[in-house]
Amino acid sequence: MNDREAIAEIRRGLDLLYTAGDVIELRAFKKFKMKGVERTMTISGFFDDLNELACSIHEVNKLDGGLKVYTTLNPVTRDWMVVDNQAYDPKSLKRAIRKSGVRLEDSPRLSHEKNLRTGKTWHKIRTTSDADILERHWILIDVDAGQPTDCNSTDAEKQEAFDMTLAVVEFLQSRGFAAPAVCDSGNGWHVLVRCSLPNTIEMTDTVRRFLGSLASKFDGEFGTSHIDRVVYNAARITKSYGTLVTKGKNTPERPHRRSCVKSVGSKTPVTLEQIQMVANEYAPAKGSALVSTDRVSDVGNIGNIGDVGDLAREVKLLTRYLDFNDIEHGDALVSGGVIRIPIICPNSAEHTTTGTQLSTFVSVFPNGAFGFKCHHAHCSDIDGWSGFKEFVNKKFADDNPGALPFKWSGTVVVGPASRAAASKPGTRSETAGTQGSRLQGGKIIKDRRKKTRAVSLLKELCQPRCRAHEAYKRAKAEEISRSTLRKCYAKAGVTPYGDGINACGL
Repeated sequence: MNDREAIAEIRRGLDLLYTAGDVIELRAFKKFKMKGVERTMTISGFFDDLNELACSIHEVNKLDGGLKVYTTLNPVTRDWMVVDNQAYDPKSLKRAIRKSGVRLEDSPRLSHEKNLRTGKTWHKIRTTSDADILERHWILIDVDAGQPTDCNSTDAEKQEAFDMTLAVVEFLQSRGFAAPAVCDSGNGWHVLVRCSLPNTIEMTDTVRRFLGSLASKFDGEFGTSHIDRVVYNAARITKSYGTLVTKGKNTPERPHRRSCVKSVGSKTPVTLEQIQMVANEYAPAKGSALVSTDRVSDVGNIGNIGDVGDLAREVKLLTRYLDFNDIEHGDALVSGGVIRIPIICPNSAEHTTTGTQLSTFVSVFPNGAFGFKCHHAHCSDIDGWSGFKEFVNKKFADDNPGALPFKWSGTVVVGPASRAAASKPGTRSETAGTQGSRLQGGKIIKDRRKKTRAVSLLKELCQPRCRAHEAYKRAKAEEISRSTLRKCYAKAGVTPYGDGINACGL
């Protein structure tokens, strides 16, 4: 296929998804090596000209012999992004910003993090978040062939995925849905349901349950093929149809293929009632702790939802950690005091899973501790919060040489246990000064009492993250030395800095 034919095929895909004037983000991920370490850079640009977008997609797709290219499934609002119909890698974007006379620190197109050791500000390309989506025009049903990670599907695997696709389309039409669009994603198939729905928390939950309902009906019926349950967020990116898909080596058994539009379907959008009808048939797996009620999306208002109000700052800290490390995440969901935030797994943004309700998520437990779970088999080595944090921090260090990782210590976060203690007579609050526990009968507390208090402080302030400075400040006010705190590490379940999740740098 020559350049003109390829661009025409890409434009056909764009004409299916968008209308004139829509703002769309192009996004791609280019791998490269620096000092022997493999890294990934983001290529991004915002477009409202479909011809320019088609040409840019083709040019990016040709990089490295076939770079995978994505676009936002739904139109983006005109807000912080500059719509200039250009795709940028980090270096070219910074050059363009400087050329426009804007300081990098002031540009909304970059996220900014300061290196506390060097004082240098680290700039990264900012991409579309769920809050940036204007409204939902499409629901993506991603039928994955279930081939091993980082390789293309075989013809047999792809045929099984196609058989599942036909079954899904037949089911939807039996429920009164207008004919959906069907696209070849290269290794699997996409069923695209046309809609006109608001971008709200409630709609995100409805789409999540809609996909879960379909997956529960069809997964396991067509070989390894399954429906991806986690593509429900509004800012979802999807394959640019018409592009060459290169996932692993190009072999006769597992060849590179070109994605394309197979059927544009009906222009009649489905109704909310039709989506809800299918979504309401979704029954969460037995024992699942996650439900669709009591959702949390705005951490600024999280305290308004009752039982989890005391975890507001923990949720805010955790989402800051995800944002700092460029980990895509959705709205938080709450049940029984446990908060789960669905994320795109940093181990592989493209891997597929067979999770029962959320394939990959981080958690905040009632005691303020953090957790992580990914149902994908390739993530067994990073299961749990400690493994997740170690993996993310290593990835950040590899991608950002010389930059400091996310600073957990020094962040004022008060969990429910410490707040409850602060409300009891005779205990110290965050701001109550040194009266109460410091003196007993007018005498300085004995060493044994100091150690008991030191253990209490470490458990309160250094789990699940290090807050060494706050712990030392509190201990010093109570005349507990730094050496006493160190002696209490083991009893408090705290390890030396760098050795794990409960690591303290005192």
